[in-house]
Amino acid sequence: MRDVGKDYKKVLEEIADLLKLIHNRSELNKQLDHCNYFGIDGRTKELTSRIESNSIKKLLDELELKFSLISKDGWSFVQNTVDLVLASNMFSVGIDIERLNVMLMNGQPKNVAEYIQASSRVGRKDKGIVINLLDANRSRDKSYFENYVPFNNAYYKYVEPLSVTPFTEIALDKVLASLLVCFVRHKQGLYLDKRAKDFTGNYEELKTFISERIKNKKQLDYALDKLKVLAEKWTSKEGDLTYKILIKKMSDLDDWSLMMSMREIDTNSIVKIINK
Repeated sequence: MRDVGKDYKKVLEEIADLLKLIHNRSELNKQLDHCNYFGIDGRTKELTSRIESNSIKKLLDELELKFSLISKDGWSFVQNTVDLVLASNMFSVGIDIERLNVMLMNGQPKNVAEYIQASSRVGRKDKGIVINLLDANRSRDKSYFENYVPFNNAYYKYVEPLSVTPFTEIALDKVLASLLVCFVRHKQGLYLDKRAKDFTGNYEELKTFISERIKNKKQLDYALDKLKVLAEKWTSKEGDLTYKILIKKMSDLDDWSLMMSMREIDTNSIVKIINK
Protein backbone atom coordinates (compact mmCIF):
# COMPACT_ATOMS: atom_id res chain seq x y z
CA MET A 1 0.00 0.00 0.00
CA ARG A 2 2.92 2.31 0.70
CA ASP A 3 4.34 1.66 -2.77
CA VAL A 4 0.96 2.35 -4.36
CA GLY A 5 0.86 5.73 -2.63
CA LYS A 6 4.36 6.57 -3.87
CA ASP A 7 3.49 5.55 -7.43
CA TYR A 8 0.33 7.66 -7.44
CA LYS A 9 2.42 10.68 -6.51
CA LYS A 10 4.84 9.87 -9.33
CA VAL A 11 1.99 9.95 -11.86
CA LEU A 12 1.36 13.59 -10.99
CA GLU A 13 4.97 14.70 -10.59
CA GLU A 14 7.02 12.56 -13.00
CA ILE A 15 5.03 10.56 -15.55
CA ALA A 16 3.03 13.49 -16.94
CA ASP A 17 6.17 15.67 -17.25
CA LEU A 18 8.17 12.87 -18.89
CA LEU A 19 5.38 12.16 -21.38
CA LYS A 20 5.25 15.83 -22.30
CA LEU A 21 9.03 15.90 -22.73
CA ILE A 22 9.02 12.79 -24.97
CA HIS A 23 6.22 14.17 -27.13
CA ASN A 24 8.02 17.48 -27.58
CA ARG A 25 11.28 15.75 -28.49
CA SER A 26 9.47 13.54 -30.99
CA GLU A 27 7.75 16.60 -32.48
CA LEU A 28 4.36 14.96 -32.39
CA ASN A 29 1.58 17.07 -33.79
CA LYS A 30 -0.25 19.37 -31.44
CA GLN A 31 -3.43 17.32 -31.16
CA LEU A 32 -1.80 14.00 -30.23
CA ASP A 33 0.73 15.77 -28.01
CA HIS A 34 -1.96 17.35 -25.91
CA CYS A 35 -4.27 14.38 -25.50
CA ASN A 36 -1.69 11.93 -24.17
CA TYR A 37 -0.39 13.65 -21.05
CA PHE A 38 -3.05 16.24 -20.31
CA GLY A 39 -5.33 15.02 -17.49
CA ILE A 40 -3.50 11.72 -16.98
CA ASP A 41 -4.00 12.05 -13.21
CA GLY A 42 -7.76 11.82 -13.78
CA ARG A 43 -7.28 8.73 -15.94
CA THR A 44 -5.31 6.94 -13.20
CA LYS A 45 -7.32 4.65 -10.94
CA GLU A 46 -6.56 2.67 -7.79
CA LEU A 47 -7.58 -0.94 -7.14
CA THR A 48 -6.71 -1.69 -3.52
CA SER A 49 -8.46 -2.54 -0.24
CA ARG A 50 -8.92 1.20 0.36
CA ILE A 51 -11.61 1.20 -2.33
CA GLU A 52 -15.13 0.41 -1.11
CA SER A 53 -16.31 -2.98 -2.33
CA ASN A 54 -19.44 -1.44 -3.91
CA SER A 55 -17.20 0.83 -6.05
CA ILE A 56 -15.03 -1.96 -7.46
CA LYS A 57 -17.64 -3.10 -10.00
CA LYS A 58 -17.92 0.45 -11.36
CA LEU A 59 -14.14 0.69 -11.69
CA LEU A 60 -13.92 -2.65 -13.52
CA ASP A 61 -16.60 -1.43 -15.95
CA GLU A 62 -14.50 1.70 -16.60
CA LEU A 63 -11.47 -0.48 -17.37
CA GLU A 64 -13.50 -2.28 -20.04
CA LEU A 65 -14.11 0.96 -21.99
CA LYS A 66 -11.95 1.22 -25.10
CA PHE A 67 -9.73 4.17 -25.96
CA SER A 68 -11.65 7.02 -27.60
CA LEU A 69 -11.03 10.68 -28.50
CA ILE A 70 -13.20 13.76 -28.73
CA SER A 71 -12.24 16.93 -30.62
CA LYS A 72 -12.91 20.44 -29.39
CA ASP A 73 -11.54 23.77 -30.62
CA GLY A 74 -8.79 22.10 -32.61
CA TRP A 75 -7.67 19.88 -29.72
CA SER A 76 -8.26 16.19 -29.12
CA PHE A 77 -8.98 14.82 -25.67
CA VAL A 78 -9.12 11.30 -24.28
CA GLN A 79 -12.66 10.39 -23.27
CA ASN A 80 -13.82 7.74 -20.76
CA THR A 81 -10.50 5.92 -20.74
CA VAL A 82 -8.38 4.59 -17.87
CA ASP A 83 -4.67 4.82 -18.68
CA LEU A 84 -3.10 3.50 -15.47
CA VAL A 85 -4.29 1.21 -12.69
CA LEU A 86 -2.30 1.19 -9.46
CA ALA A 87 -3.16 -2.09 -7.76
CA SER A 88 -2.26 -4.17 -4.73
CA ASN A 89 -2.30 -7.97 -4.63
CA MET A 90 -6.11 -7.97 -4.77
CA PHE A 91 -5.58 -7.50 -8.53
CA SER A 92 -4.41 -11.12 -8.81
CA VAL A 93 -7.87 -12.70 -8.43
CA GLY A 94 -11.05 -12.36 -10.46
CA ILE A 95 -9.94 -9.69 -12.95
CA ASP A 96 -10.69 -10.69 -16.55
CA ILE A 97 -10.41 -7.57 -18.71
CA GLU A 98 -9.34 -7.95 -22.35
CA ARG A 99 -8.02 -4.38 -22.62
CA LEU A 100 -5.20 -4.88 -20.08
CA ASN A 101 -1.97 -5.66 -21.92
CA VAL A 102 0.97 -4.09 -20.08
CA MET A 103 1.84 -4.79 -16.44
CA LEU A 104 4.68 -3.62 -14.23
CA MET A 105 5.12 -5.89 -11.19
CA ASN A 106 6.89 -3.80 -8.56
CA GLY A 107 8.83 -6.50 -6.69
CA GLN A 108 8.32 -10.25 -6.53
CA PRO A 109 5.03 -11.30 -4.84
CA LYS A 110 5.37 -13.17 -1.58
CA ASN A 111 4.20 -16.50 -2.97
CA VAL A 112 4.40 -18.17 -6.35
CA ALA A 113 0.63 -18.71 -6.72
CA GLU A 114 0.06 -14.96 -6.44
CA TYR A 115 2.83 -14.32 -8.99
CA ILE A 116 1.15 -16.67 -11.49
CA GLN A 117 -2.32 -15.24 -10.89
CA ALA A 118 -1.28 -11.59 -11.03
CA SER A 119 0.86 -11.89 -14.15
CA SER A 120 -1.95 -13.69 -16.00
CA ARG A 121 -4.29 -10.69 -15.71
CA VAL A 122 -2.84 -9.15 -18.90
CA GLY A 123 -2.83 -10.46 -22.46
CA ARG A 124 -6.24 -12.10 -22.08
CA LYS A 125 -7.16 -11.48 -25.73
CA ASP A 126 -4.14 -9.99 -27.53
CA LYS A 127 -0.48 -10.51 -26.73
CA GLY A 128 0.68 -8.61 -23.64
CA ILE A 129 3.87 -7.97 -21.71
CA VAL A 130 4.70 -8.27 -18.01
CA ILE A 131 7.75 -6.39 -16.70
CA ASN A 132 9.03 -7.77 -13.42
CA LEU A 133 10.89 -5.05 -11.52
CA LEU A 134 12.92 -6.87 -8.86
CA ASP A 135 14.45 -5.22 -5.80
CA ALA A 136 18.21 -5.78 -5.55
CA ASN A 137 18.06 -5.11 -1.80
CA ARG A 138 15.81 -8.11 -1.14
CA SER A 139 17.50 -11.49 -1.01
CA ARG A 140 14.38 -13.28 -2.26
CA ASP A 141 14.15 -11.02 -5.31
CA LYS A 142 17.86 -11.52 -6.03
CA SER A 143 17.36 -15.29 -5.88
CA TYR A 144 14.54 -15.11 -8.43
CA PHE A 145 16.70 -12.93 -10.68
CA GLU A 146 19.65 -15.35 -10.54
CA ASN A 147 17.37 -18.27 -11.52
CA TYR A 148 14.89 -16.29 -13.61
CA VAL A 149 14.69 -18.45 -16.75
CA PRO A 150 14.54 -21.92 -15.11
CA PHE A 151 12.07 -20.63 -12.50
CA ASN A 152 9.70 -19.13 -15.09
CA ASN A 153 9.94 -22.23 -17.29
CA ALA A 154 8.58 -24.40 -14.46
CA TYR A 155 7.04 -22.11 -11.87
CA TYR A 156 4.00 -24.35 -11.27
CA LYS A 157 6.14 -26.89 -9.43
CA TYR A 158 7.26 -24.16 -7.00
CA VAL A 159 3.72 -23.30 -5.86
CA GLU A 160 3.60 -23.51 -2.06
CA PRO A 161 1.17 -26.02 -0.47
CA LEU A 162 -1.65 -24.52 1.58
CA SER A 163 -3.25 -25.88 4.72
CA VAL A 164 -7.04 -26.16 4.73
CA THR A 165 -8.89 -25.45 8.00
CA PRO A 166 -12.51 -24.82 6.94
CA PHE A 167 -14.26 -25.34 10.29
CA THR A 168 -12.14 -23.38 12.76
CA GLU A 169 -13.96 -21.00 15.10
CA ILE A 170 -12.65 -17.96 13.20
CA ALA A 171 -13.88 -19.37 9.88
CA LEU A 172 -17.30 -20.25 11.34
CA ASP A 173 -17.69 -16.80 12.90
CA LYS A 174 -16.98 -15.30 9.49
CA VAL A 175 -19.35 -17.38 7.39
CA LEU A 176 -22.29 -18.70 9.48
CA ALA A 177 -24.32 -15.49 9.33
CA SER A 178 -23.88 -15.46 5.54
CA LEU A 179 -25.02 -19.10 5.34
CA LEU A 180 -28.12 -18.38 7.43
CA VAL A 181 -29.11 -15.37 5.33
CA CYS A 182 -28.58 -17.31 2.08
CA PHE A 183 -30.61 -20.23 3.43
CA VAL A 184 -33.52 -18.03 4.45
CA ARG A 185 -33.54 -15.98 1.27
CA HIS A 186 -33.00 -18.69 -1.33
CA LYS A 187 -34.06 -21.96 0.32
CA GLN A 188 -37.09 -20.72 2.23
CA GLY A 189 -38.06 -18.29 -0.53
CA LEU A 190 -37.93 -15.12 1.59
CA TYR A 191 -35.72 -13.35 -0.93
CA LEU A 192 -37.58 -10.04 -1.13
CA ASP A 193 -36.00 -7.29 0.96
CA LYS A 194 -39.17 -6.65 2.97
CA ARG A 195 -39.59 -10.35 3.88
CA ALA A 196 -36.64 -10.46 6.27
CA LYS A 197 -39.15 -9.97 9.10
CA ASP A 198 -40.98 -13.20 8.11
CA PHE A 199 -38.17 -15.52 9.27
CA THR A 200 -39.65 -17.66 12.07
CA GLY A 201 -36.38 -19.10 13.38
CA ASN A 202 -36.76 -22.45 11.62
CA TYR A 203 -33.44 -23.55 10.14
CA GLU A 204 -33.63 -27.33 10.65
CA GLU A 205 -32.66 -28.11 7.05
CA LEU A 206 -29.54 -25.95 7.33
CA LYS A 207 -28.74 -27.55 10.69
CA THR A 208 -28.93 -31.02 9.11
CA PHE A 209 -26.70 -29.95 6.23
CA ILE A 210 -24.04 -28.55 8.56
CA SER A 211 -24.19 -31.62 10.80
CA GLU A 212 -23.41 -33.84 7.81
CA ARG A 213 -20.49 -31.64 6.77
CA ILE A 214 -18.68 -31.09 10.07
CA LYS A 215 -17.37 -34.33 11.54
CA ASN A 216 -15.46 -32.92 14.52
CA LYS A 217 -17.86 -32.81 17.51
CA LYS A 218 -16.29 -29.74 19.11
CA GLN A 219 -16.45 -27.77 15.86
CA LEU A 220 -20.00 -28.96 15.16
CA ASP A 221 -21.22 -27.96 18.64
CA TYR A 222 -19.67 -24.52 18.20
CA ALA A 223 -21.32 -24.08 14.77
CA LEU A 224 -24.77 -25.13 15.99
CA ASP A 225 -24.56 -22.91 19.08
CA LYS A 226 -23.52 -19.99 16.90
CA LEU A 227 -26.41 -20.61 14.49
CA LYS A 228 -28.87 -20.78 17.39
CA VAL A 229 -27.68 -17.42 18.73
CA LEU A 230 -27.89 -15.83 15.26
CA ALA A 231 -31.43 -17.14 14.69
CA GLU A 232 -32.56 -15.83 18.09
CA LYS A 233 -31.03 -12.41 17.42
CA TRP A 234 -32.74 -12.28 14.01
CA THR A 235 -36.21 -13.19 15.28
CA SER A 236 -35.92 -10.85 18.29
CA LYS A 237 -35.42 -7.76 16.11
CA GLU A 238 -38.47 -5.52 16.23
CA GLY A 239 -40.15 -3.37 13.63
CA ASP A 240 -40.33 -3.73 9.86
CA LEU A 241 -37.06 -5.55 9.43
CA THR A 242 -35.52 -5.65 5.95
CA TYR A 243 -32.29 -7.20 4.68
CA LYS A 244 -30.91 -3.73 4.10
CA ILE A 245 -31.35 -3.05 7.82
CA LEU A 246 -30.21 -6.51 8.95
CA ILE A 247 -27.01 -6.77 6.90
CA LYS A 248 -24.16 -4.49 7.93
CA LYS A 249 -20.91 -3.47 6.24
CA MET A 250 -17.74 -5.42 7.01
CA SER A 251 -16.28 -2.30 8.62
CA ASP A 252 -19.07 -2.28 11.24
CA LEU A 253 -17.66 -5.41 12.98
CA ASP A 254 -21.19 -6.65 13.70
CA ASP A 255 -22.58 -10.22 13.84
CA TRP A 256 -24.41 -9.38 10.61
CA SER A 257 -21.39 -7.93 8.80
CA LEU A 258 -21.59 -10.21 5.78
CA MET A 259 -18.98 -10.71 3.07
CA MET A 260 -20.02 -9.21 -0.26
CA SER A 261 -16.86 -10.28 -2.05
CA MET A 262 -14.09 -12.88 -1.79
CA ARG A 263 -11.78 -9.91 -1.23
CA GLU A 264 -13.33 -9.49 2.23
CA ILE A 265 -12.21 -12.82 3.69
CA ASP A 266 -9.36 -11.28 5.70
CA THR A 267 -9.95 -10.29 9.30
CA ASN A 268 -10.00 -6.58 10.14
CA SER A 269 -7.18 -5.50 12.46
CA ILE A 270 -7.50 -2.58 14.87
CA VAL A 271 -4.29 -0.90 16.02
CA LYS A 272 -4.19 1.44 19.00
CA ILE A 273 -1.05 3.50 19.63
CA ILE A 274 -0.40 4.30 23.29
CA ASN A 275 2.09 7.04 24.14
CA LYS A 276 4.04 6.42 27.32
